[in-house]
Amino acid sequence: MKKWQLQGAKAQFSQVVDLAISEGPQLITRYDRPIAVVVSSEDFEIDAEKLSKLAVEKVRRKIKRLLPHLAAAVEIGEPKKEK
Repeated sequence: MKKWQLQGAKAQFSQVVDLAISEGPQLITRYDRPIAVVVSSEDFEIDAEKLSKLAVEKVRRKIKRLLPHLAAAVEIGEPKKEK
């Protein structure tokens, strides 16, 4: 990934975009700290889809881990039936 200082990236924005399309993400820095990444729309869509799948899987794992606790809470909270 090529690193660009913010001022240089602004001055050569077309080149930054072209390189993001042809070579991959371009890192933008300010005072030697990463502040942004320029990516092609194709890479962005792929990464957004991956992130979405990861988020769904993470929620599924949490629900699966909590199910026994939820079931126990429901049993405790149920009122006793009168005979």
